[in-house]
Amino acid sequence: MAGDVAGIPPGRTLGLSGAPNFRDAGGYAVDGGRLAWGRLYRSGHLAGLTSADEAVLADLGLDLVIDLRRADERDLEPSKLPAGIAVFGAPITPGSQSSAIYGDATQLGGAQAMFDFMCEINREFVVSQSAHFAAAFARLLASDARRVLWHCSAGKDRTGFALAMLQLALGVALDNIEADYLLSRRYYRPRDHLDRVRAKYPVDHLSDDELLPMMRTERAYLHAALAAIDGAWASRDAYLRGALGFGAAERRAAPAFRGAVNSRRGEWALKGQIQHKPAYRGQQQTLAGFVQAKQGVKVGQRRQQHCEDAPGVIVFPGRDQQHNPTD
Repeated sequence: MAGDVAGIPPGRTLGLSGAPNFRDAGGYAVDGGRLAWGRLYRSGHLAGLTSADEAVLADLGLDLVIDLRRADERDLEPSKLPAGIAVFGAPITPGSQSSAIYGDATQLGGAQAMFDFMCEINREFVVSQSAHFAAAFARLLASDARRVLWHCSAGKDRTGFALAMLQLALGVALDNIEADYLLSRRYYRPRDHLDRVRAKYPVDHLSDDELLPMMRTERAYLHAALAAIDGAWASRDAYLRGALGFGAAERRAAPAFRGAVNSRRGEWALKGQIQHKPAYRGQQQTLAGFVQAKQGVKVGQRRQQHCEDAPGVIVFPGRDQQHNPTD
């Protein structure tokens, strides 16, 4: 659990009680800089947000939300979002195995069968769902969004794959990509969601222990997707470029990524660990801020700040409240 992600600061989470897996996906070192804090977020569904959660979400100033859920999932658990945010739906439904969970779930029996099913689901992200992910990346590339949220239902599988591909494209090291992926273990606790999943899927024939592999976050699931890429493409960059339309040339031409890679000067790091410092931005920053230099002006009123003197505590300027995500 937490031991798998010991090098990742706890302050990534915003402490939303109705969306515990909502977190900041920035801060990782890349070639030429570091992913900016407060620009790239990931989460599970947003139907359970409290009024306090909604106020926190409004303070983030999100410009674009990419929802990877199916239409029926969006109808069942509609998102509670502030007005004025663009939402793009890219429904991800793994193809050849989807009937086992969305139709005749009696095909699944036993924890190992469910684990194998989840590995197959992640392979299907590559084999049958790349076009849907590509549509989501195309929407991102066409936008000038500064702050973007990717989410699905739990925020671990579909969102986990999409964020892994985004981080891979931007040059985040695989170890950090895996660590970020595995953070869902800390924030999404399967046993807390058993009743919700049983209400959503026809899985009454499965015991809790047999069902839990579907709800867990496993390194093997991400590795199954990566293996599918490696088996079908000359390189992972070729997959990003050829299947997702998210190669280096596309990123350079996109408004959201112009000036995204800035100087390493002033980068806050200590032996590879990310330190919580006040957020800064350079002269050029869109989502641009995806990769940022630590020079220039502090980000303003609607920017989430990670406090140097209180690691793990997130302060929203202009609001008289703090959230300690380790609580």
